[in-house]
Amino acid sequence: MTTRHPAFRQYAPFGPHQNVNMGKNVHKARDLLNHTVIAFHTRSDRDLSEVQIEARDKFVVMFKKQKQAYGGQVKLDASMKKVMDQRLNDVKAFFTFLDEFFFFGQLGSHVELNVGIDCVGKDPMGFDDRIEGETYPAKKRDEESTIIKLNIGSKGKLCTLDVIIGQLMHEMVHAYFQVFACDCAQCNKNVLNTVGIKNDAHGPLFLILHRLILTEMRTWGGRSSGLNSLLAKDCPRDFISKSAKSRATKAMQSLDPHKKAELYGYGQYVTSRTLLGLNADGDRVRVKDGLVEAQIKLEDALWIREERGRRFDDTEYYQSDSEWEEESITTDNSFETNHENEDLMERVRGKAKSV
Repeated sequence: MTTRHPAFRQYAPFGPHQNVNMGKNVHKARDLLNHTVIAFHTRSDRDLSEVQIEARDKFVVMFKKQKQAYGGQVKLDASMKKVMDQRLNDVKAFFTFLDEFFFFGQLGSHVELNVGIDCVGKDPMGFDDRIEGETYPAKKRDEESTIIKLNIGSKGKLCTLDVIIGQLMHEMVHAYFQVFACDCAQCNKNVLNTVGIKNDAHGPLFLILHRLILTEMRTWGGRSSGLNSLLAKDCPRDFISKSAKSRATKAMQSLDPHKKAELYGYGQYVTSRTLLGLNADGDRVRVKDGLVEAQIKLEDALWIREERGRRFDDTEYYQSDSEWEEESITTDNSFETNHENEDLMERVRGKAKSV
């Protein structure tokens, strides 16, 4: 029997604490969001795992190296298959790097990538003339998987690499919630406040995670990488995706009144205690003050206790809004002023954290 809404163990970017094992369609969507964001948002390199740093650096090197291969014409002849195979391998590599940095490496075994020239086009919801990517469940040989289908070009011309990366990241956020967010009856009643309406899936939590991932990616590689302007037209400055928000609004407006009556109202369960939300205008992400700082304090305390050989039971750690109380994020700060712990603190704040 499937256990719904299991608690996440405490995350830390070192040792076994960085190994996150997720169950398919069992996690509360908001808990999934919280647990994901605290592992990357506004962290410096000293507070990232070695896996994350390596994935990010490889992504940047490959992006700089390969971007010149995109944006040009593709010959529609026998050589096209070789070109498409090469581009598919590129997309798979970028997928893996993003998976390892943002999604704990959990997506790879659940997702199949398909890319092509104009392989996606018609909008099944009818909101736009054309779409460039889609994510949907499929069953092959009695095994369920999630398909990401991505246009990497149109009318014989490849898209620029930044456009492809932007769409890939967008679809990976869809896949993440589609694979791991709970789909029980109770959670399905709250989709207006979480993952969004079925067949659209641009709910508030999608918009939040998409924007925070984009904010992080724009810092990668400096200005010379070109990633600092990723999705600049759709997500200018610190705004959420305009196109995704528009689709979510249209999906809500087109919802059958009887179906809508069965769902919890929009914003019904969003309070001042919510760790991650949208601002009053609904166009920017609001992150609770001290969220990441509190998480890192927990990680530092965990490291010190393990260094001292103390027993530290983390089996009851929850990454949910309802459980995030002051007493759960307040740690004993005596080690910060205790001279006998200065060496340990240096190791905590340095690369030794990755051992």
